[in-house]
Amino acid sequence: MQLIISIAEKKADVSQPYFYTEIGNDSIIEKDKPHYPIDLLLDWIPKIGSEEYKKKMAIVQEFKNQGVDYFERKKNISQRKLE
Repeated sequence: MQLIISIAEKKADVSQPYFYTEIGNDSIIEKDKPHYPIDLLLDWIPKIGSEEYKKKMAIVQEFKNQGVDYFERKKNISQRKLE
């Protein structure tokens, strides 16, 4: 989860997608496979009350400050899985 912590600390624009490139060839960008920082945050499941959990919640707040709502995204993903 160091990547998501680094993104938040640098106050990178978390509303924009990031794209992977082919290893050794930065000219090939997988534009059809966007990745959003919020999804990395959703995959991070620290123990409630731990220091990692406190960091995560601080990052959740930073995302919200930038207009990306962690809890809304989580709810939307859960609803899609039920459909």
